[in-house]
Amino acid sequence: MDYKCGSGHGVGYYSGVHEGPQRFSMKPDTCVLEKGMIITNEPGVYKEGRHGIRTENTLLIVEDETNESGTFMHFEDLCFLPVDRSAIVPEMLSESERTWINAYHTRVYDLLSVRLDEEHKVWLKAETAAV
Repeated sequence: MDYKCGSGHGVGYYSGVHEGPQRFSMKPDTCVLEKGMIITNEPGVYKEGRHGIRTENTLLIVEDETNESGTFMHFEDLCFLPVDRSAIVPEMLSESERTWINAYHTRVYDLLSVRLDEEHKVWLKAETAAV
């Protein structure tokens, strides 16, 4: 689906939150993503006059593996918040999407629950339950 907006951008601390040169966009871009760069992941769908939805996170580009084809990178999440369950329609998820959201929510719970009191752990457990 062409949702008419970029899917991510660099994050600045001085010139603004939408700092380049790295970005995920339909606009031509010659910037090579490199180890240590931070970029957002924020696909969205907007239906004019009806609704819009966007799920965002911030990613760190890290070195993954090197083989005969070169050095490869992957993204590491930097922010850990549950995805709003009311925005998830489980029967619309593919198996890989379901696996991803469940693994992400498990990680969110594991990282955050150790810093919470019992009341908030119960809330977080519900928000990160498997779909």
